[in-house]
Amino acid sequence: QLIMTPPPPSPPPAAAAFADRTPKTVREALCRSLGHGPPMIDHAARAAGLTLGGATPLPLVGAAEIDALFAQLSLLDDWFEGVATNAVEPEGIIVLKKHGGGGGGGTGVKDTKDGREASHDDGDDGFMIYDEFSPLSLMQHHQPVCGGEGGDGGVGPQTTTRVKRVEGGFDAALDDYFATAEAQVERLARERAEKTAVTRLDKVRRDQETRAAQLGRETDKEEARATLIEYNLEQVDTVLVAVNSALAGGMAWDDLEQMIRQERRSGNPVAQLIQSLDLPNNRVTVNLANHLDDAYEDGGA
Repeated sequence: QLIMTPPPPSPPPAAAAFADRTPKTVREALCRSLGHGPPMIDHAARAAGLTLGGATPLPLVGAAEIDALFAQLSLLDDWFEGVATNAVEPEGIIVLKKHGGGGGGGTGVKDTKDGREASHDDGDDGFMIYDEFSPLSLMQHHQPVCGGEGGDGGVGPQTTTRVKRVEGGFDAALDDYFATAEAQVERLARERAEKTAVTRLDKVRRDQETRAAQLGRETDKEEARATLIEYNLEQVDTVLVAVNSALAGGMAWDDLEQMIRQERRSGNPVAQLIQSLDLPNNRVTVNLANHLDDAYEDGGA
């Protein structure tokens, strides 16, 4: 019986193109050739004195840089071998990053009421959260390290990352990380809920302020209109009597409008008060003088 084995699947075109492309950085070249992950390559490159770490562009210009890089890679291989043979115990490293707030302020790690350790930022409203854990202290994490129990000490004014060493090694760091991360997830959820509630309250407040301002303008307008009618009551009554008398005599609206235009041209003071007629709504719009301002000016004089 002949058993046919299907050929292995071809890599996606994008992956094949990437594999054929000439590496442009130290990270890309060493990850391909050695199989290490980017964090380990970045650690070795920084330990070798390459400021940009794994992002250092190729080619390297000096033999000293190349020698230093290979020396660090050799140390990294020794570390892996030591861990595999139990000659080296993995460290307990937890990396913290700033959440919220600004970029300044010192940070420490202290015990909480339940015995777990949580980070607090003393410089602003932000606080530190557990971001990742590692069995090795990596160079890229060695921005100024936070103090506290088991810490390396030293805090810079503009750092957003801290490193915490946990006594008891890598297993203890895992326990600490997952125990604290659960509480931090709850805290972040509360913060998001509070932020959403505050945003909604601000929107409601702005809407109410806008509505109150609009109502205030409408109220002022209606009060001014009522005041004008009150202080021009005689002229308003004269207009209403004239219009109602014409309508009571059987005059049509069109004829009434034509008569008002003629009387306005003739200089009739009552007709000149009438601005327009709203036939569908049985309304008359009149122009009224603001005697309040005149009275105020006379009183002030």
